[in-house]
Amino acid sequence: MQGGNKEAWPHIKAIFQGITVKVGTGGPCCDWVGDEWAGHIVKMVHNRIEYGDMQLICEAYHLMKNVLGVEHEEMAKAFEEWNRIGLESFLIEITANILKFQDTDGKYLLPKIRDSVGAEGHREVDRHLGPGVRCPCHPHQRSGLCSMLIISEGREDPSQQKAEGISKDPV
Repeated sequence: MQGGNKEAWPHIKAIFQGITVKVGTGGPCCDWVGDEWAGHIVKMVHNRIEYGDMQLICEAYHLMKNVLGVEHEEMAKAFEEWNRIGLESFLIEITANILKFQDTDGKYLLPKIRDSVGAEGHREVDRHLGPGVRCPCHPHQRSGLCSMLIISEGREDPSQQKAEGISKDPV
């Protein structure tokens, strides 16, 4: 997703395509996409789609665990099956692997991980959009389970931020 001067691309193409991920038949996941900021814009769109995918994975996990009572091994099998029948997603693949991963004590590691993040990003969104703006799929949201998040209500303390309709219990 490189942007910039088209005449410069042939000089750096081999470097960038040599270090990038190869998919399927081995083609690189990197190419010149346009002048100036084009590569940056494409990457921002890619990241937003990826954050949306991660949010959907978190919501599926929450529903399976907290609503349906599905155990980790069964959830891992479901994610593997979804990936096998058409998703072909790296994020779904690693989710299945994470769900199966056990700590040295033989217990699943995922339930031991605290679901929280710091306030980085919240103030930046507030600065640009204003406090209290709903921001779906925001990468710095406090809960990976909400589809619409109130980023801030003008409070400096991040623990006072609210997500509408979402339990504050860890996932």
